[in-house]
Amino acid sequence: MNENIGHFLAWIALWASVVVAALIFRPLLPLDETRYLAVAWEMWRSGDLLVPELNGAFYSHKPPLLFWFINAGWRVFGPSEIWGRLVAPGFGLASVFLTHRLAIQLWPGSRTAQLAAPWILCGSLLWLVTTTLSMFDTMVMFCVLLALVGIAVAASARSTGDALDLRKFVRGWILFAIGVGFGVLAKGPVVLVFTLPTALLAPIWWAPAERRVRVGALNWYVFLALAVIAGTGVALAWAVPAALTGGDEFARAIFLGQTTERIAGFSHGRPFWWYLPMLLALLFPWVVWPTIWRGLWIADWRRDPGVRLAGVWFVAALLILSLFTDKQPHYFLPALPAFALLAARALTTISHFEAPSWTMALPLAPVALVGIVFVVVGLRPDLVADLTGLASLPGERDTIIAGAAILVFVVMGLGIVRRNLQRQVQILAVQLAAAVVALHVFAGAGLAHLYDLREPAQRIHAFVDAGRPVAHVGKYHGQFHYLGRLEATLEIIDGADVGAWFAAHPDGVAVYLHRRESDIADGAAIYVQPFRGRWLAFWDRAGADLTPEIFTR
Repeated sequence: MNENIGHFLAWIALWASVVVAALIFRPLLPLDETRYLAVAWEMWRSGDLLVPELNGAFYSHKPPLLFWFINAGWRVFGPSEIWGRLVAPGFGLASVFLTHRLAIQLWPGSRTAQLAAPWILCGSLLWLVTTTLSMFDTMVMFCVLLALVGIAVAASARSTGDALDLRKFVRGWILFAIGVGFGVLAKGPVVLVFTLPTALLAPIWWAPAERRVRVGALNWYVFLALAVIAGTGVALAWAVPAALTGGDEFARAIFLGQTTERIAGFSHGRPFWWYLPMLLALLFPWVVWPTIWRGLWIADWRRDPGVRLAGVWFVAALLILSLFTDKQPHYFLPALPAFALLAARALTTISHFEAPSWTMALPLAPVALVGIVFVVVGLRPDLVADLTGLASLPGERDTIIAGAAILVFVVMGLGIVRRNLQRQVQILAVQLAAAVVALHVFAGAGLAHLYDLREPAQRIHAFVDAGRPVAHVGKYHGQFHYLGRLEATLEIIDGADVGAWFAAHPDGVAVYLHRRESDIADGAAIYVQPFRGRWLAFWDRAGADLTPEIFTR
């Protein structure tokens, strides 16, 4: 264990670097992060941990586990934004260590694979970006890993055909049940997409071909059924009381909506093949590293049960997620450890764990491109300002130095790794993390300019404190509630009803997100802010009466 301490500290430092950069330089991103913090805020304010709410209405789109963890920390620290933004990333870090544990379970004799798998996970672009976000997918990834550690433990209880180690067998299924149960509480039944295929096919993938019949398929499937029932029971312990409290519509939403929306939803509807080209980004930089593919090509898939477990996990998740209409890059995160395990094991198949350093040139090229972009920004900030619309950019000299440092780091990395694959893996992970940190630092001003809603949220808070009613024109996603620490609900109205609402509330304020800049060009709005390519505006009665048609387009 002591010889691994350096690696453990390095994983923590790598995680901390991207998370701290996000906390300092990036605002809460609408609409997802602001919405989830708003739900947690309303839970904190009401003290009701059973049924989540958003703007005074029951919130059925996600189960409550993330909100519970946020509220647990708030009981200690108060409703701190830092704690609210650390919960989901914390599961991302925990998943790195759980990947290490699963690699130990799969390959107890290969320290190289045990250490490479976590490095590959935390050095992947998808993990580096997603682990900074306050979303549910890192929690699902952790729960999937916990469930599959349980599967590996249960399978190893009789992997050689000897007498069944019943205590070990049961312990594995308990871990599986806990992982499934809390995974459902994290994001619904989608956790089964990443766990059930591997569990169902375990009697095939675990033992070598000549010993498959000795695994004990009947016992396996009986315990699998019991574990799924137990895991479902964990989720139902919340869902049934919540459904009884929330009513029929809420019950239908949590029991059916969270699954059907993923399968047939159209909010992010994309074609079947969408994930395939996205893998270049999701699995970067490893997917463009020739050494990985060389190792996968010569890997002994037939006789290595750990490789087959990870392969079934990855391929099944890719196929099932592709069948869903609703697709997003972060939905793929719980399958990322499977690729990390496959890649780590593939590297151990290369003779002496060595490879020429020139193979790192392709995955490092985009990192070098980031450095070049920074140098260009420093030398020609006027071009970047014209392209982005930003009035200010980081200091020219600092930007040039940062870009030059990244380029020097890339060159030095290529120079020092030589043929040692372990060092190559670490250099690739650290350099990509450094690029992600740099992007946070130098894109922070642009993100704040387009996404930061603190000022409008605080203005709404001031209006409410002054006794002025506030209405949101069109669908409201809760983006102002946590940032403004709002305790009152905002009234939701249609654009055609703005005139009637102001007639009933002459001192009120209407909030509307305009698609056309011309709608706010006359300066009649009392507040305007660019927001995601549109214009967020506050209106009083006098301004709204001038051109009421702008609220319907």
